Amino acid sequence: KTVEREQVSAALLVPSQLNELITHPEFSTERLVTLRNVAYAGAPMSRALFYRVSVRFSTYGADIVLF
Repeated sequence: KTVEREQVSAALLVPSQLNELITHPEFSTERLVTLRNVAYAGAPMSRALFYRVSVRFSTYGADIVLF
């Protein structure tokens, strides 16, 4: 809700936060259209999770970046 309300365009998250986000029952890419850049750091991300995150966010052209 915060991303949508505040029109957040970039986020830096750890992999566990990304997993929580994309598996949340209310997750909807339509509500996150302003979120153009998603970066992750702090821990390795499994290939399976990276794929799921990429699929969910690439539907509207967001970039996923590793730091």
